[in-house]
Amino acid sequence: MLGVGIGAINGVGVAGLGLPPFVMTLGMLFVVQGAGLAITGGVASGAPSPFLRGVVSETIFVVPVAFIFVLCLYAAGYLVLRRGVYGRWVYAVGANPRAAHVGGVPVNRVLVLAYVLSGLLAACGGLIWTGFIGSAQITAGRGFEFESIAAAAIGGTALTGGRGGVVGTFGGVLFLGLLFNLLVVVGVDESFRRVLHGATIVIAAAVYSRTAQR
Repeated sequence: MLGVGIGAINGVGVAGLGLPPFVMTLGMLFVVQGAGLAITGGVASGAPSPFLRGVVSETIFVVPVAFIFVLCLYAAGYLVLRRGVYGRWVYAVGANPRAAHVGGVPVNRVLVLAYVLSGLLAACGGLIWTGFIGSAQITAGRGFEFESIAAAAIGGTALTGGRGGVVGTFGGVLFLGLLFNLLVVVGVDESFRRVLHGATIVIAAAVYSRTAQR
């Protein structure tokens, strides 16, 4: 429910107050991090439930349950975006909100619901990550927000809106994950890994941008 509430606040800020999405979501990131520090005192406490630990540790025919859960979410996202009316509205609003409004699309409701779903999925990801690391840490997942943007951009999602999808994003996630793991396996220094990390993202996004323009 907390993820849904934060998403709703972001949606209202963007749709109702007209705030730039990046500014609104970045501001909420700092608000939530500050609230977390104030509540916990910066010290991790508690432990994941046995059910949550089971979700991230159990396997079905050698396939992790958490991975199956994520695939189900991707499949649901694909069906919503590609087969449902709401998905068509999302693309229309992302491409040109004014034209979508003229065409009868409830732009504000579409935006708010998109942010609510984003908050819900972010909370699900946080729960799964908590199960993996075995404790509730205020700094857990720090930096993932930028890596998620990079994965979406590499997968073909236009940061200006109107283009992209979950299939490309899934490919971007796999690409970045394999790249980072390969750099660790071959023993590349942390500082150089960060350089390669950033350079790869820029190059991949530039290549996709050129391809899309053509």
